[in-house]
Amino acid sequence: MELRYRREAVVGVLIVVAAAVFFYMMLWLRGKSLRGGETVRAAFADVAGLKEGDPVRTSGVKVGQVQHVELTAPGRVTVTFDVRLGPAPRRNASAAIKSLDFFGARYLEYQPGHAAEPLGADSVIQGSRAADFSEMAEGLSGQGQEFLGNATDLISPSTTRELRAVLVQAQRTLEQLGDAGNAPSAQLTAALGDLRRVAQRLDLVLANTTAPATATMQNMQQMTASAAQITQTLTRTTATLDSLMTKLNSGRGAAGQLLNDTTLIADIRRTNAALADLLTDVKANPGRYINVHIF
Repeated sequence: MELRYRREAVVGVLIVVAAAVFFYMMLWLRGKSLRGGETVRAAFADVAGLKEGDPVRTSGVKVGQVQHVELTAPGRVTVTFDVRLGPAPRRNASAAIKSLDFFGARYLEYQPGHAAEPLGADSVIQGSRAADFSEMAEGLSGQGQEFLGNATDLISPSTTRELRAVLVQAQRTLEQLGDAGNAPSAQLTAALGDLRRVAQRLDLVLANTTAPATATMQNMQQMTASAAQITQTLTRTTATLDSLMTKLNSGRGAAGQLLNDTTLIADIRRTNAALADLLTDVKANPGRYINVHIF
């Protein structure tokens, strides 16, 4: 009897363990867990592609999963998800639906926030939805179609006719200007002809004589370098002249005193006057100054 009861007890324990394992596997397959966590609700205008069991990530790390998606009103969808890792959600927490791959899979990018106040139990955070790969491709396709449409309009027959008409009108206007008999028009036409001939000659020179053109460019570079040296020399000379003029204006040196000292000019005038008087007296009385004795 004891052996039979023991076997029944073992069978019962195995059944309970199998049921527990089966229950856990069912939860695991459905994306749920027995571990506790924070339950957060977020409101979205559109959750296309998001479904229950999709991962919830923070900075690339999976911290939970989507538990429930409910349409509360047109243009408003409430998504309930749990957060098992990371800090508790704060008042400024946010969530965004992002694309996981090219095949339409989605995940929820969750940011717990940094506010001092925690998120209330009945609070609903505002979510957003980032553009996925297909939407960006559609946008680029739309821009490409618009570009092709503009190009088609540009080369359409009507546009071609309008452009041809504009060119014909411009040609007629030029012919009228060329036929005008006034002198400015004739001079302008001659100048344009000379300019055209110079341009043609320049094209011939550039096309047939590459080496002379290169030498000319080198000579121009040398001339430019020489001009730069001359400019530097002129700059130094100008600086020297400025220094000299400064000294002259300040009255330093003989030249400065000559230019700025008015008394020196007066002394020179008095000296000249005295010298003139002396010469006059010498002419009038030479014997007073020159004595000649003949033995």
